[in-house]
Amino acid sequence: LLQDLINKIENLIEKENSINTNLNIKIPFIDKTNKTKVIFDSIYKIINNNLNALISGENGTGKRQIANTINALREPTKKVLEINFLDYKNNNFERLLLNKISKDDFLNSKFLKSSEISSTVLFTDIETMPMNIQKLLAASLKGKTVSSSLISKNTRFIATTSKNLKQILSNNNFSSELFYHMSMYNIFTLPLK
Repeated sequence: LLQDLINKIENLIEKENSINTNLNIKIPFIDKTNKTKVIFDSIYKIINNNLNALISGENGTGKRQIANTINALREPTKKVLEINFLDYKNNNFERLLLNKISKDDFLNSKFLKSSEISSTVLFTDIETMPMNIQKLLAASLKGKTVSSSLISKNTRFIATTSKNLKQILSNNNFSSELFYHMSMYNIFTLPLK
């Protein structure tokens, strides 16, 4: 399985070099050791089974790069739609979930176009998402509310966190329904030390 993943990555690099265009492939540099084999195996399982993923680890350990690698192996010519703290804070993401703004308006606020975006949505630092937005997103994922144009059957979600999300969950500071949907598969990055 590891060799198959390595071959896919090498094929993408060859394609990028032969086409001579920038495919926005961000492949993390991870030494192939016994410790990192787990990360490669996890990437392989997520890609082949179309699972949502939760990537946990310290700041600076390549969580975003792993998410970009997963996306590049699924949809090499498209970018991940990254939703972050600013989107939570300025309520753009909440308004999108409530269908108060369109997907195109949301993407315009991020200087993106629909044609550039893959079906992968990355929530960086998901623990910073306010509880009201967590509940809206969980309800949309469950199909209880009118879902925004962002969410479809083909949408795959990747969330990153540098905190212990299970501890935050046990303190009732994170939605258990959202945690269930986001953590179909967990990847733990290696600590910097």
